[in-house]
Amino acid sequence: MLEACRVAGREGARRATFDRLLQLALDACGAERAFVIRGRRSIEGALEPVVVAQHQRRDDGVTRPSRTVALAALARSRAFSWAELGRETDLAEAGSVRGLELRSVVAAPLPTPGNEPGALVLDSRTTPLKLGARDLIEIVDSFAALIGLVGFDKSAHATAVERTGIVGRSPTMVEMLDWAGRAARSRLPVLVRGETGSGKEGVSRLIHHRSARRDRPFVAFNCTALAETLLEAELFGSARGAFTGSVRDRRGLLQLAHRGTLMLDEVGDMSLALQAKLLRALQENTIRPVGGEVDVPIDVRIVAATHQDLSSLVGEGRFRSDLYYRLAVIEIAIPPLRDRISDLPLLVESLSARLIRETGYGPLDLAPDAWRVLEQYDWPGNVRELHAVLARALLRSTGTQIGACHVKELTGPRAVTPGSDAHRCSLEKQMIETALRNSGGSITGAARQIGWTRQKLSRRIKVLSVR
Repeated sequence: MLEACRVAGREGARRATFDRLLQLALDACGAERAFVIRGRRSIEGALEPVVVAQHQRRDDGVTRPSRTVALAALARSRAFSWAELGRETDLAEAGSVRGLELRSVVAAPLPTPGNEPGALVLDSRTTPLKLGARDLIEIVDSFAALIGLVGFDKSAHATAVERTGIVGRSPTMVEMLDWAGRAARSRLPVLVRGETGSGKEGVSRLIHHRSARRDRPFVAFNCTALAETLLEAELFGSARGAFTGSVRDRRGLLQLAHRGTLMLDEVGDMSLALQAKLLRALQENTIRPVGGEVDVPIDVRIVAATHQDLSSLVGEGRFRSDLYYRLAVIEIAIPPLRDRISDLPLLVESLSARLIRETGYGPLDLAPDAWRVLEQYDWPGNVRELHAVLARALLRSTGTQIGACHVKELTGPRAVTPGSDAHRCSLEKQMIETALRNSGGSITGAARQIGWTRQKLSRRIKVLSVR
């Protein structure tokens, strides 16, 4: 209850600040009405203006902005002014402009960390605005910046990050999160690539929560979780009597995610036969349950995820090229933790409350020598491994400050078990070193031996620190 009151208090203060800023903007420009607008995309992908806050000088019963003006403001990247709408023939003839009898308009885009378009719109229905276009644009631009600082979209952005656990301020993470935000606003399929434990499901959830489908289901499924015979029924559903024990019709994941998002984790492990059926479903937007006789329409956005290089699997004949090009319209690569060590303090802080709740010990207070150990480790298990290491450290410390001795397993040689990511990386490194020796150090020659492109070999040499 206390937390709810705090949230309500913060929201009330934010709205009061909005109202005061809008009142000042009206006074400065001589306008009659001011609106803070957010743009949201419908399930069909159309941009819809939503009024977040508003203020007007007189109550004449008209409390909405012109939809045409709002959409124009959301679509533009710079402030603009129409001091006399009669000079803008197309706009002046718009139904909402004529219906509201608008005389003047000035608008500016809002800075929105969540990558959703926003705008500040001021208009007048009775008298033209009292300043010239240049002065109006400068004033409204300044007020838009202030409203952005108050936090127009930061709450939605913070909520999305809180739901997904994805945090990071390093340049590589900022770039990745920006790209993910742009991808979310589209309707296109997304392929998320990242090592085990790097946060592929978190990024997939982030894409969903920032998309027009945010209010619809998000369904995550690991393609390695079931045998192939069960996986088909899990994805497409099954009809009554389709197999032993099937006593009723059962909806599959593609139906459960209808009008929402389906995340297919480790999609590279899917069999070729099932790939063909998934491709057909995506092409025709219909599925046929196992044992069924009627096709069922679906509307699902697919976010596929993998730790593998699907393009290599295509070359090896283990993944269908047509499905690959359909899934990988947009690719998002999650940087491994070793490439963003500067994010460690932020990650530790974000994991703290959860770890204290899970272990029953705390606080999560790391000594300088423990920080040094964490920063010098290369984290083959990424954020998932960091969580496990910190959990064990809390249990070892029994509530005292965590030192290097509590994370001692990171100071010695890392155990490499067959089949693990570390084992695969070790074998891959040996293969590259052998190819380079045989080619006399020529990257082109080594790439030809392995069957890779020169660019891929150069990238893996850098990632694996091959000397």
